Amino acid sequence: MLSGRLADPTLTLGTDPRGDPRIGGALAPFFLDRHLAPPLVTADSPRAEQLAFCAGVEAELQAVLAALTDPLPTVAGITRETVSGPTTVFVHRPSRHAGPLPVVVHLHGGAMSMLRAADPVYARWRDELAATGLVVV
Repeated sequence: MLSGRLADPTLTLGTDPRGDPRIGGALAPFFLDRHLAPPLVTADSPRAEQLAFCAGVEAELQAVLAALTDPLPTVAGITRETVSGPTTVFVHRPSRHAGPLPVVVHLHGGAMSMLRAADPVYARWRDELAATGLVVV
């Protein structure tokens, strides 16, 4: 059962006392620390309007993620491989390691509709994991 506190519609990422205030601070420049206006499209909107709305949201989300990751230094010592086929598979591994390594399968979670596993933020995540001594697929 959800408590009223979990479903409190007045809380935001910037005001929720359960969260780390640094998260709200990092998202404030993108106005994501507060309530946003409801979207102008609905389930009943024409398909073209829905697709245009999703494309706009995706572009804005890519900009937010780029602003958070672009200033970071490149993760050194990582080898990246792209295997093309019916599905594109990205493999990131430590460059200087012989022998077997544990493997983590990273499944891009954009509901298969938003963002792409090839986007820089996901490549960054795979690099960071590979730097710990894992092969990330």
